[in-house]
Amino acid sequence: MFNLTSVQISRLPLFGICVAIAIASMPTKVSAQSIDCPNYWVNPKTGQTECFVIYKGSLIRNSQQLLNASNTVLVYGRESCGWTQQMLEELNQLGIPYQYRDVDNDAMSDEMWTALRFAGQDTSSSVSLPVISVNKQVMIRPDVTEVISARK
Repeated sequence: MFNLTSVQISRLPLFGICVAIAIASMPTKVSAQSIDCPNYWVNPKTGQTECFVIYKGSLIRNSQQLLNASNTVLVYGRESCGWTQQMLEELNQLGIPYQYRDVDNDAMSDEMWTALRFAGQDTSSSVSLPVISVNKQVMIRPDVTEVISARK
């Protein structure tokens, strides 16, 4: 058996692939729909289903901890996107605090795609902007009333 917490991922670039293969081959009685996690495995010692992700070279055993848990709105978008600019204008008009993340910046784009994956959204193709993250919810091109509801 292997212990995921004892592996130095930065020294093993293929670790993620090995873990994925090992996890895929583990027998499990838990369906993907029954847990709120994009990646999971059944711990052979405890028999418990555990969530995990590999993020920036680190193994995270609970991906939910990386989602924006505050009621501050994160807006992922582009300066050239009319939908993004409309959302920012509406948030300003309503006095809702937000942080703008320009996805033309590679780090912000990576952060957005990671949030989408952690939230269980389909990341196999492009996404409509803006993407909004608030209170551990990630929404794709919501209207401002959905953002207000998510902040509560």
